[in-house]
Amino acid sequence: MSKYDPLFDFLATLGGEPLAIAFDGLERATGLTLPYAARHHRQWWSNGTNAHTQAVAWMAVGYKVTDLDLKAGTVRFVPDATARSAAHSERFARTHRYQRRKAAGQRC
Repeated sequence: MSKYDPLFDFLATLGGEPLAIAFDGLERATGLTLPYAARHHRQWWSNGTNAHTQAVAWMAVGYKVTDLDLKAGTVRFVPDATARSAAHSERFARTHRYQRRKAAGQRC
């Protein structure tokens, strides 16, 4: 389970439609509180899946982020078929790494 599962769930209700939303509206819709980094650092909204749990959430449901405006506090999510496969690959890799560490008796 990911901290950003509510984001995944919310985007899944859109049925593949694009969405432009204010950060405050996104928080209300998901019940999440966006971290400081989301409001001040473009990298937080990167579509890369490497170590970005939030990106895996929106990509796994088939979206990517475009038209980010940190000053206005808005973001646009648009459908992207390639995002879903990249996110699923990353989730599989994370699960596999976790299971390997657990099997080896390492701290997870």
